Amino acid sequence: MTTRILLRLDFEVARLRHYCRRSLLKLRLSRLRLLRKVEVSEPCRLDAPLIADGWGVVTLASNVGIGYHLAPCTGAGEIRLQARYPASRISLGESTVLSNNVTIIAVESVEIGPRCLIGDHALIMDSDFHHADPSRRNVPNPPTARVSIEQDVWIGSRVTILKGVRIGARSIIGAGAVVTTNIPPDSIAAGVPAKVIRSNVSPDARSH
Repeated sequence: MTTRILLRLDFEVARLRHYCRRSLLKLRLSRLRLLRKVEVSEPCRLDAPLIADGWGVVTLASNVGIGYHLAPCTGAGEIRLQARYPASRISLGESTVLSNNVTIIAVESVEIGPRCLIGDHALIMDSDFHHADPSRRNVPNPPTARVSIEQDVWIGSRVTILKGVRIGARSIIGAGAVVTTNIPPDSIAAGVPAKVIRSNVSPDARSH
């Protein structure tokens, strides 16, 4: 009986901690909205701290998920959405979910469509941030190009997506991939750099 009581007490304490954490995360999101850094269409699920530290605008459509408490996590699992300059834009489509420790940085634009799943520690950037030419490496305005991820895309853990990439609808990017070129719809891509390993994947084949 004592063991059952202790287990129940542990459960209630964990539930209270989770409730308090969710309340603090919602308070932080409300502050970001007041600062006009984030535009949110409710409801929005928060399971990790959200950092929006640029001067641009981040748009979250309805039912977007920020973090996932059962996924791999470093620290508090902070998610960073940095629309770096006043004209920079980041948008997440309806029911898209970001796992823990995702970083998205937009100098120009990063657009993610509806119902996408973004794995933990993914990194998405629309700029090189430095010139390739050593003599110009610290010169301002390095190359940038929009990133577009279409609907129903699944991006695995620790994937890096670089500037100018478009990932077609319903595609899957394998864990640890570095995506430097466009990926067609209904494809599976993996590797460094990422290459298409299966094309025209049917929904039934994708589930195996």
